[in-house]
Amino acid sequence: NSEGIATCSSEVEVVKPTEDSSVQQERRKHKRELSAPEFVEVLPGKVTAKACNSFSIECSLSGYPAPAIKWLRNGNPLLPHTQRYVMSYDGECATLKFPFISAADEGVYVCEATNDCGTTKAQMSLEVDSEDSMNSDGIPPLFSTEKVRHVIKANDGERVELKAEIIQGSEPLQIRWIRNRVTITDSNSFQYQRNGMDVRLVIADAFPEDSGEYAVEAKNQWGVARCIMKLDIHSHEHSIIEEAPKVSDVSKAVKVALGEEAKLSACVTGHPDPVIAWTKENTPITNCEKFSICNQDGLFSLHINDVVRADAGKYCLTAVNVAGEANAFIELKVVETPSSSVIQPRFTHVPVSLQSRLGQRVELMSRFVGTPSPVCRWFRGDVELKDGVGGYSITDSADSSTLSVMYLTKEHIGEYLCTIRNPYGEDLTNAMIILEGSSIALPLRRSSKK
Repeated sequence: NSEGIATCSSEVEVVKPTEDSSVQQERRKHKRELSAPEFVEVLPGKVTAKACNSFSIECSLSGYPAPAIKWLRNGNPLLPHTQRYVMSYDGECATLKFPFISAADEGVYVCEATNDCGTTKAQMSLEVDSEDSMNSDGIPPLFSTEKVRHVIKANDGERVELKAEIIQGSEPLQIRWIRNRVTITDSNSFQYQRNGMDVRLVIADAFPEDSGEYAVEAKNQWGVARCIMKLDIHSHEHSIIEEAPKVSDVSKAVKVALGEEAKLSACVTGHPDPVIAWTKENTPITNCEKFSICNQDGLFSLHINDVVRADAGKYCLTAVNVAGEANAFIELKVVETPSSSVIQPRFTHVPVSLQSRLGQRVELMSRFVGTPSPVCRWFRGDVELKDGVGGYSITDSADSSTLSVMYLTKEHIGEYLCTIRNPYGEDLTNAMIILEGSSIALPLRRSSKK
């Protein structure tokens, strides 16, 4: 019997160490999984792609937790732009794909992976080889704007013309119109027209079902560009009934801090569509740098930029059609910002001067802080730059602004000024775009606060 007891005691002692060992192994396993990002397959050092073809580059990574992936081109982060490239990451493989590559896509690309344990980078140089070396100096197409901001409206049965302006592009150019992602065939009902750089789609007899999103695509061997617009066709069934304007969803009073943007809005209905007017103390308000008037699906808004004390008061929205008239009054109250929450504007990331070749897309990016949120403006010389004008594109958010040159020409080479301003101060900084191979050295970053 004593032998049996001893044997039982021995079995208990064997089980317990096994359980402790299993727990320790599990802990070691989890500890091993926490690791900084590391490239399993890096980017090629240099690669040449053929113009007008699709092209993709990819690299494999390890690391736990799964790293966040960021792509950069010539030192600037790539922003989402599905018409030019697509960025994807499945947890192991990071891919950058170009559906239609052109000379404008040349440059130095960096894949940056970051998690809580660290950061790693892989770099490659991309060159694009034109199919015909005789035509290597061709220019990719570019529209005056990538998107028509206003909705194009027409009535059932009317003739409709959708148009866009090409501001550059070497011939021959192939033009294609697309509706809801389906190519439109050139016909008597939907006729393609082109006069120089002016391209049009003529709809001979528009129906309500022709409403939707349209895109015109211009393509040559150096690149592709698109311009998107929306068409809304009204049915005649509603034209028999006349309905006086009605105003709803109106805030009686709006409070806004000094220096911020005020938004006064109301919903307006009626048939035919009412004509809208904004006034302040019987003084008409029109679109200008101070005021902007918007309409989105019956929601009419008045935006007042950089509010000052004199902007306080009563504003009136008037809606008029053949069936009647309606008014709405909104009081704007301007309040002082508590001193504890006032932050003078300052840059947290200044735009970096860069060198580039002609024909490439370049970007200058700035980040900043300030309360109220600063207004950012870009200048070249004494001229303020505008989005969609002169080959420039400007993308703004509450704490950043990016100036993009869509297709670099000699006219774009030079010094740029970026300013940020709110009612409590101003900050400014300079950056240069220099032609690659130039003997001019890149300047040091400069910034000055006022």
